[in-house]
Amino acid sequence: MTATGYVSTTGDTRKVNKAGDTMSGDLVLPDNAPDTDLSAASKGYVLAQVAGAGTGVASDTVATETSFGQPSAAGVSATYSRGDHTHGTPASPGGGGSTIRTADVRITAGDVALAATGTWTVVTSGATKLACSVTAAAGDRIQAGPSFMRNGSGAFLDLAILTSAGAISRYLGSGTSSPLPEGNPAYYPQAASFPAAESPVQIVVASGEVDGNGKATIALVYTAGAAETIYAGATYPFYMLLTNYGPEPS
Repeated sequence: MTATGYVSTTGDTRKVNKAGDTMSGDLVLPDNAPDTDLSAASKGYVLAQVAGAGTGVASDTVATETSFGQPSAAGVSATYSRGDHTHGTPASPGGGGSTIRTADVRITAGDVALAATGTWTVVTSGATKLACSVTAAAGDRIQAGPSFMRNGSGAFLDLAILTSAGAISRYLGSGTSSPLPEGNPAYYPQAASFPAAESPVQIVVASGEVDGNGKATIALVYTAGAAETIYAGATYPFYMLLTNYGPEPS
């Protein structure tokens, strides 16, 4: 190697004394790449390694990965990512209503003897509607699961979502503002030949079906031509569970 700018104290420019000599200027290596782990590395070698690994500069951007089905990519950026960077996550499959909401009611106000009526009516025990309300917004999917006992075969039953004013808006049996002629098939007046086949029923909340408290209400409704009893007392309570799954995911 050559010590550029070195002045020997002994007059021999090829020699550097262990003590007393001072080098100044650049130390020029014989080749670019070090031969061992402890060999000196040239500026050219170090810059080449940095270029291969990136610029050594932290990136101020990050690729957002908040949707499903994105392809993989090796990338071309020379900047590196910080150790605490994040890419984000997709929104909950629950959609805008990312939190599933539930509400239930257990009514023991008293058994209801249904009066004959030619129109569909909300079933009430005294002043208490056999109904349940859950926080909701238009577009939310609500599933209703009632559980109750009845006696008699004089009435057709269904569930209905009410308007913000408390009137019947749409029937869950038909999904429209028009009821099925004999109500929800699962609640058909029971006889040996017509066993019930029940499951939760779903409806999507529409405009005008959320009250001033931000709740949608599902109620038991009926039309009757003869006597029938819906039990809603301490011994045989009326129960309903509502589950709001939010809007359909996009």
